[in-house]
Amino acid sequence: MGSRDRAIIEVLYGCGIRVSESISLKLSDISEGFIKAKGKGDKQRIVPIGTKALDAIDDHLKYHKEGSLDLVFLSKNARVLDRVAVFRRIKKLAKEAGVNKTISPHTIRHSFATNILEKGADLRLIQEFLGHVNIAVTDRYTHISAKRLKDSFTQFHPRP
Repeated sequence: MGSRDRAIIEVLYGCGIRVSESISLKLSDISEGFIKAKGKGDKQRIVPIGTKALDAIDDHLKYHKEGSLDLVFLSKNARVLDRVAVFRRIKKLAKEAGVNKTISPHTIRHSFATNILEKGADLRLIQEFLGHVNIAVTDRYTHISAKRLKDSFTQFHPRP
């Protein structure tokens, strides 16, 4: 996997941002452990970014082609990267890794939200991370957690 692809995946999972937010991420949007994500309706939010994602970006930037664009992720021709191209690339990488499910950028975003919820993050924080206007949209992640709770109950209770 190339440094750009690794960095894109690390940013998608490390921040939970949308693929459109990742491909529009500018170098100037990264500052002191946070990124500015430009979401739906051009709404901007501040999202924490972890060290793994930052390290992957740093590694990718070693090969970054100079140009007039301030974007972190460019196509091989130093142009704006297309979200469909990212989807195809992730799908191909998943297949090469032997993953038999369809994996997309949204799958990675969903994994981010599910994982931090299971680690105990508050639903309102997850709403903020994901940029959801309505908490009902974020609430779908609690059903996954409820299923895990039920499975754990069945597995560990002496008389389920």
